Amino acid sequence: GSLALADFVLMGEARHPFWGLSVSTAGDVDGDGLDDLFVGDYLNSDGGSDAGKSYLVLGSTLAASTSSTIDLSNADFTFIGETSSDSAGYSISAAGDVDGDGLDDLLIGAYSNDDAGTNAGKAYLILGSTLAASTATTLDLSDADFSFIGENGGDSAGYSVSTAGDGLLALARTLCSRPLARCCRHSGQGHRGRIGAAGQARPERSASPARRAVAPRTR
Repeated sequence: GSLALADFVLMGEARHPFWGLSVSTAGDVDGDGLDDLFVGDYLNSDGGSDAGKSYLVLGSTLAASTSSTIDLSNADFTFIGETSSDSAGYSISAAGDVDGDGLDDLLIGAYSNDDAGTNAGKAYLILGSTLAASTATTLDLSDADFSFIGENGGDSAGYSVSTAGDGLLALARTLCSRPLARCCRHSGQGHRGRIGAAGQARPERSASPARRAVAPRTR
């Protein structure tokens, strides 16, 4: 059928050809029984040129909306890339309920992050409990609950992120700093890669107010 018949249209802040390249269910982040929506804009420049930005729209927001057009400048939460050219939001995903608190969590990939070397890449985990406790709707990814950093320059860790089920997170690491299609065209060879899985076991964290598990907000 025609997309003109869609129930809702999500309008990006920036108009460029690759806006909305990555979209995903977010699971039920706020525990209200409604699934939520996750949209990535890896070329957004709020955090620096092409730092990237991701948007979370709650199911309750859609249910209460009197308009079929949702401007993402009014998203319930936004997540801004740390540094210019990080491309945060190129890959996004629900993480499932990683910490077992009844709230689903979020994954964001930034495959061009340079923390461990040029284009080593980085992925971020944001807990639903952190969002429930937050008084801010815009979060910098430097404040993510956990981050996963590529091993070497050119790894592009976070090029693809996903839940792996049963409390595991799958973080795909490509061995090329370019997106897949361009990399393969450039090299003329098969695309090599590696998948890492991170389990539920986690290092201890300080129990700051923004990090403690809390009950879902009443909406």
